[in-house]
Amino acid sequence: VATWCKQEPDDLTLVVKTAVADPANQVRLAATKYVSHLLDQDAGPIVLSLLFSDDLEVLANALWRIGNVELPRESTTKQVLPFLSSQSAEVRRGAVHALGQFGSGMHGGAGFSDRVDDLADAGLRDRIIEILRPLLTDPQTEVINEVVTALGNLGLADPKFRRWLLDHVADKEMGWTCASVLCRIRMTSEDVPALLAMLTDPVTKRREMAAYIARSLTPPDRRVTDAVIVCLSDSEARVRGSAAVTLGQIGPDAVHAYDALVKALDDSDRNTAGWAAKSLGELGDGVIEPLRRDLRAGRHTTACVSALGMRGIAAAAAIPEIIAEMAKPDANLETCLGTLSNIGHGSSAARTAALAHVRDPDSENGSIASSAVMAVVDIGLDEPASRILATLDYANSDYHAGLIFNALLPWPTLAESFLARNPVALHGYQVEDLIAGWAPASPATREFILRQPNLPLSMLALSGDIRYLPIIRAAKEKAHGYGSSLIDAYARMLGDHPETTVKISTTNPGQFRPASAWPRVDRRRIAPEADGHGDGYTDIIVTGVVRLADGSHPKSIRFIGVNDRMLLGDRQENEEKRLLYHVASGRFALRSTVFAAYSSGKGKAKEAGPYQTGSLITRLMADGAKPLRVVFYDEMPDVEITVDLLP
Repeated sequence: VATWCKQEPDDLTLVVKTAVADPANQVRLAATKYVSHLLDQDAGPIVLSLLFSDDLEVLANALWRIGNVELPRESTTKQVLPFLSSQSAEVRRGAVHALGQFGSGMHGGAGFSDRVDDLADAGLRDRIIEILRPLLTDPQTEVINEVVTALGNLGLADPKFRRWLLDHVADKEMGWTCASVLCRIRMTSEDVPALLAMLTDPVTKRREMAAYIARSLTPPDRRVTDAVIVCLSDSEARVRGSAAVTLGQIGPDAVHAYDALVKALDDSDRNTAGWAAKSLGELGDGVIEPLRRDLRAGRHTTACVSALGMRGIAAAAAIPEIIAEMAKPDANLETCLGTLSNIGHGSSAARTAALAHVRDPDSENGSIASSAVMAVVDIGLDEPASRILATLDYANSDYHAGLIFNALLPWPTLAESFLARNPVALHGYQVEDLIAGWAPASPATREFILRQPNLPLSMLALSGDIRYLPIIRAAKEKAHGYGSSLIDAYARMLGDHPETTVKISTTNPGQFRPASAWPRVDRRRIAPEADGHGDGYTDIIVTGVVRLADGSHPKSIRFIGVNDRMLLGDRQENEEKRLLYHVASGRFALRSTVFAAYSSGKGKAKEAGPYQTGSLITRLMADGAKPLRVVFYDEMPDVEITVDLLP
């Protein structure tokens, strides 16, 4: 069973269904591990049936996997509750995990970042919190760790729980779990006395953790900030490192930590010195003048230049100091050029300084040359600069070529000359933005681009011009394996009828996940002798139609990305996704990315593409409708979304 399931066969659902009914516990256990690889409509009944298993290991695995499957929260909660009193610590831990997922509205997904509080059942959440709190006294640490995580996910943040977390934050086995939850739920002024005591505690671990969690104090307290500054001089490197990171997280309220952080740049611990350098730029605009002063004096010049770059255009007055630094033989030119990119917009002096390092990327110091090109583009071109950039050869980098081509468009002759030598420029996303209307471009510019031969299929689709549909259909006929779904989406953008439609509404989250969707993996895309992997992103195009409950189409729609697309990340995003929308038909096309893991190793995988992918969690905001949580995946078919009308 294990060998067969690892191959992700087409009949995986049948294999798992058969195996979980096997009389042997070890066979059922092997199958249980693959339940979450199935679609929710198949996985739900299977995983619920496993709750009747008499084997504790099978039962614990089933409870753990319930949290990764979309199931009715209320009824499933009632089925899980009895297992909290199991004699098995692993069963209790699995039950806690499941309840934490269901109570917070996180079920079926990839971590805390997928949570959308306003869509969770507040009553259910509160009941689960009261059920789980007594388990903070469980005799097994691994169970307590799971309870802490679940309560944090459920949003518990009252003084009693925060005090419990503070009392256990230095615990060897659960300290980092407590610290993570404290940083998530935030501490308040009520916690200041306890935090101050911890920052001066004789136990190193308590000082280290206190310096770490002080960043979560909202609003910042001057007494706590001052105590964290003192920790920069602690005898233990772990304490100093935590303090260096936290001061940057506190931000402008820690601006008076400038001198202490500069001193920390000389710390014997490399991590502490590195974190101090990063934090300098996070202290707000109040550090700009001290940074300029130290840069002129030649003190920690690279750190000063980098920190100034983090302040953006507000640090424009420092351009003369940056240029002077670039003239030194030991200057870190890449850092200087990066800072000019951030602070030099519209500055002729900054442009001239960057142009002095512009050359073809395959020449000596190619990375500096590329940084210089990006700086010139960010600063803004004039005609002399455009003539220099038009002569460059970036045929091996569609990103840089697209960047230059886009910047040269105000000079059509130069742009055409550059494009003749660098046809890959048309593959840069910057050019696609012009075609889609997400970046300003005149009709003449748009037509000039669309006249070019061998345009990427994505650009043809984003143009909205049905004249290109035959080209995309021809490519569709030849396509196979990974990537064919993207071409299908391009064809739908230009009017092709969808072969499959996924329906999504308040009561139906949409029954689709690709074989690669976490926590599953698509074994066809793993090298035969895999010895590692690389994490990144893959492009997705989602097409579909949006309808109001009365059958009409909303006048406008927006998709707001809310999750950290790096798998299991906990950063909360609030990013509006790029979108094409036709009001009369309700049709839309959304472009974004999702997490993707790629296999590395000897041998060729059966199919190219990422073997594991994440999701894009969005909040659909449609005119005249209630917000709706919508989850998109890689290789998504066409969708039909119905949203409820506002009262």
